[in-house]
Amino acid sequence: MQNGNRGVRDAFAPPGQEPSGRAAKPKAPPAPKSPLIEDDADGWAMPAAGTAKEGAAGSLVIVDTGVVAVNQVTVEGHRWIQQSDRVLFLGADSVTEHWLAKLNENVESLDGLETADEIVEQMLDHVRAALAVCLAYHGRSALVAQVLRQAIALGRAEKMLSAIVPGVSPLDCLFADLGLDPLRDGCQIFAAEHLTEHGRRIDPGTALIVSLSDDAAHADLLKLLRKEYAAERQAVIYEPARYIVIEPVIRHGATGEIGEQDLAGASYLYIPANQPTNANE
Repeated sequence: MQNGNRGVRDAFAPPGQEPSGRAAKPKAPPAPKSPLIEDDADGWAMPAAGTAKEGAAGSLVIVDTGVVAVNQVTVEGHRWIQQSDRVLFLGADSVTEHWLAKLNENVESLDGLETADEIVEQMLDHVRAALAVCLAYHGRSALVAQVLRQAIALGRAEKMLSAIVPGVSPLDCLFADLGLDPLRDGCQIFAAEHLTEHGRRIDPGTALIVSLSDDAAHADLLKLLRKEYAAERQAVIYEPARYIVIEPVIRHGATGEIGEQDLAGASYLYIPANQPTNANE
């Protein structure tokens, strides 16, 4: 048994293959074996506006750097950042940016680019130049989400080796900080704009988690929630800690008393499930 590679996989290795002592850069590329890529063909289909090119010889690994700066990158993600030919970063704060530069001397920021198309093209140009590229991203903005989808879709179309390495998510932090067990109790998770714009049905008998954003219509969201929950129903406004020295924001309040200003800047709104009226329900 080699202690040096415990818990680290080769993102491009076929299933069942033992990892090497070092997460090596791909040489003779096999087909990528990421469940995200292999099993969700429709979700990662190439966007209609995308233009695929032939002959990509490099690779692309997208690494989520987690929520708490520097402290929530997985061992696997850490290895890819260290060993890639070029590390690109998106949405990184100054602490994470400094840390990336210490791990790999070939670091480049994409934060100066304005559109997802520009960012993706810059990334894939490096891959087309036969480089092992790592995109390290921080945060979950709409722009970041669009970049990830387009990069994987176009990478697949050009037959590039590509994979995503997850990190600790804000939802992971919420479950831990609030002491929730979604596997035992169940939960329903929606983006605020999805609830307000698409008329999704809420089940008050199951815990509700609403992902908030500055673009969401908070007034419409609160109006919808007050139709489904009693005014005194308790809710939690949550924002995960972004640095190891800062505590998460956890504010309790009655659904009928929460205002738009209370949701500003927060990541999530959590409402526990309504309790059944008797043991047989």
